Parts: sequence; structure tokens; C-alpha cells
Amino acid sequence: MNQINPGMDNSSTPTAHHGTLEPESEFTGSTEVPGRSCKAFIARPDEVEVFWPLVVDHLALATPHSEGEIEPEDMLPELIKGEMQLWFSVEDRQVTAAMVTQIIPYPRKKVLRILSIGGEGMARWMKHFPMVEEFARQTGCSSIEVWGRKGWLRELPDWKCSYHILTKEII
Repeated sequence: MNQINPGMDNSSTPTAHHGTLEPESEFTGSTEVPGRSCKAFIARPDEVEVFWPLVVDHLALATPHSEGEIEPEDMLPELIKGEMQLWFSVEDRQVTAAMVTQIIPYPRKKVLRILSIGGEGMARWMKHFPMVEEFARQTGCSSIEVWGRKGWLRELPDWKCSYHILTKEII
């Protein structure tokens, strides 16, 4: 089942015929910085393969900080099916960061989980986070969760640390 919000089916992600980014007449978000313009997008499932070569290296930046649960190539089929969502930021026609989310249907609530995020210029693209929050609301999620390093608490001051995840290798 495609979990992308039907109300957001008209993607404004700018593509050229060979996967390069083109200027667009409308976009999902923008943060003006002197000399730079940061925009954030969510890709439709049918766009994922076009943007994949531009985002995969950013997603791979998170891999060394994980417990080996998932790699970027594991996400690709789920993104194409619409079971996960691909987000990315663009500055000066260059992808500067990427994020993958997934809607998690717990028995008593639905949440949007951030599975992977990586890139540069975090202060500029984090200003677009309200767009992610709105997507979560529109898809029936009551909260957003991220399993991340402690440093994320500095970047997400209005979030709380609900619990710690402890792991032990047994193989």
C-alpha cells in the first residue's frame, strides 16, 4: 500500500531527462540564505529511482552510526513501493541532504519514524521540518520518532528522549 499522502500526489520535484535538477516554478519549501536557496522535497514513489543516485551517498553517511539494521540499498525497494518516503534538500541545484521515513502502525497509534538522515547544511534544511510534521499529520500519525545518537537532542530541542535502545551482539 502506498503510504504517500494522496493530497500530496502532485510532486514538485524538479527533474530533467537525465536526473539533473532543474529550476521549478513551485516547490514544497524554501529557506533563503544570502547567496543560497535551500529547498526541501518529498519524492513520489515513481520518482525515487531518478533521484536515487543523487541521494544514496547522503543516506550512507548514517550507516556507520547504526547497528547494521538497514543500509540504503535495503530502503530502495520499499521507497519504490511507497512503503517508505524519500525526502531531500537542494541548494543551487545540488542535493545537499537526504532522509528516509516510514509510517509505523503501532497497535495504539501511528508514528512517522525517521530511518536515515545525512547531508550537509543541517541548519538550512532543518528549517523545512514543519513540512515533515505536516506530512505526518496528514497521514494520520500522532508523533514523529527517530532512533539516533545523543547529539540529535541538541538539534531537536523541542523533542524529548523517551527511552534508550540498548543492544547486545549475540552472534
